[in-house]
Amino acid sequence: MTANTTNTKLEEVVSFLKNEFPDFEINQSDVREMETVLELTSGRKRHILRLRHEMLKSTPIEDIPARLSGFRLVQTLRDMEDFPIIVSANGCVVGW
Repeated sequence: MTANTTNTKLEEVVSFLKNEFPDFEINQSDVREMETVLELTSGRKRHILRLRHEMLKSTPIEDIPARLSGFRLVQTLRDMEDFPIIVSANGCVVGW
């Protein structure tokens, strides 16, 4: 998968998050070998998403919103507040 494809898929994830968290600022805080870390902030509220690159590689761009919805990502982020949420090809889990 090319860097351009990864960026386009990452933009799709950010678009999904902006739709679900309209009052939050979304920033890419870190890019690691296996994941990209996104931080969602609004005032004192903060959510951390560790998006594994394997999920981007294995998901067609048009399926990203449905896949994230199927993983219950939005509810998990809200429930876990500032605990990091890891999204892999298999779903999402709480982790560091």
